Amino acid sequence: MNFLRRRLNSADTTSQLDFINSRPFPPDAFKVLFIGDSLMIHGQLKGVWDVSSGMAASRPENDYVHLVSKGLQEEITRPAEALYNNGGNGRLREILEYIQVRNLAPDMVIIQGGENDTFDRQFREYYPQLLDFYACPRIVLGDWFSKDKSDYSGSLCRERGLPFVNLCDISADKQNSGWGGPYDRKDVASHPNDSGHAAIAKGVLAKVKAMVLQNI
Repeated sequence: MNFLRRRLNSADTTSQLDFINSRPFPPDAFKVLFIGDSLMIHGQLKGVWDVSSGMAASRPENDYVHLVSKGLQEEITRPAEALYNNGGNGRLREILEYIQVRNLAPDMVIIQGGENDTFDRQFREYYPQLLDFYACPRIVLGDWFSKDKSDYSGSLCRERGLPFVNLCDISADKQNSGWGGPYDRKDVASHPNDSGHAAIAKGVLAKVKAMVLQNI
């Protein structure tokens, strides 16, 4: 717990969750927790990325979190509020640590992540725990880079009856990535660009409309 306490007080990207979670919410807010890695949000990093947003989106408003939040708000009357959790670096173990010590009580969870993890025994241990942690409606996004990991997460979702968005189908279209950001970096360019983020949001919102809204 001392290790975890130090992590919670560290000056890393988890401060984004602390800030967003501590702001006042309307009493009738519909809280959507977005769990993920740099595809979901990446903080400013000198020489790499210059804004807090989904990596390789040209601006925050164009990343899939903002697009999903906007699309959801058009479908419901309650104010939609987004929360983030990337566990500091988007790795599964850290993500689980942070959600276990925060009473977020989301109404819906969008789960993305695992790109920064090796597909090994620990991945197979932590990933099912992440899927099962919340009982509220969940939508799961597959791995952007790895078909093996995406197929694995898809199989777990089928077992659980969870909506699944296959990101490999989106990343296979090279029109959905390729922008290197303000510093023209290849590692940034491997992430979804505006077109990729829009395609992700479209896939998520389709699942929201088909499988989640009926329960709201």
